Amino acid sequence: RGFVPRDLPRLAAQGEQARLKLLPGGARLTIPASLDEPYDWPGATLTRLAITDWSGYAGLAIRLSNPADHPVEIAVKAIDQDRDSWYHYFTVRAHETAVIRIPIDDLKQKINPARMFAIGFNCRKVTRQQTFLFSPVYLLKRAPPPGR
Repeated sequence: RGFVPRDLPRLAAQGEQARLKLLPGGARLTIPASLDEPYDWPGATLTRLAITDWSGYAGLAIRLSNPADHPVEIAVKAIDQDRDSWYHYFTVRAHETAVIRIPIDDLKQKINPARMFAIGFNCRKVTRQQTFLFSPVYLLKRAPPPGR
């Protein structure tokens, strides 16, 4: 609920778009291969955020898993209510899981974390099938001041 597959034109030969499966611990996105018509930035975007003010948090934590036999380059994209965006690409090696931590201060360079709209996950220039799993997005609390 709330995940939207995006930027996926139908393939003329196959007529297939990305498949998104929600799992108990996150979601799995499969993007079909296209050598004739490579996608630019296919992925999925979570648009119904339970918390839209991230400014009081220290950062985000997301677990990305790659079940494929090849590395997958995955972008995490945060979008504020003005539709400004921050993104960064992470490479997850074959058959590995990476925990990504993104400081809120990094987001502040490009967007307003007090007015969040969406967070997305995508690849770029997909020419062979890509599958990756991503966990829910966790907001990390700030450490209490010393002495408390």
